[in-house]
Amino acid sequence: MGILYSLVTLHLGFDFNSDEYKIMGLAPTAMPLAIGLFSNPQVELCPDGTIRIPCLRLNRTREERENYLATRSFLTPI
Repeated sequence: MGILYSLVTLHLGFDFNSDEYKIMGLAPTAMPLAIGLFSNPQVELCPDGTIRIPCLRLNRTREERENYLATRSFLTPI
């Protein structure tokens, strides 16, 4: 969950693993972004209580996994 949160932070133009608190402060005013993120759920709750984040599995190559390139391009239309 933390990586997804950091990627959304990066997607919004803030620093990865650094500026999440800014996003938390903006959360009450970010309704259009929230609708875009949650109309197509990015986190799936499994029957056994674990979670899956399918957009993180889009990163196939080493470079994509290191920089989350495929996940970041997946978030671009949101």
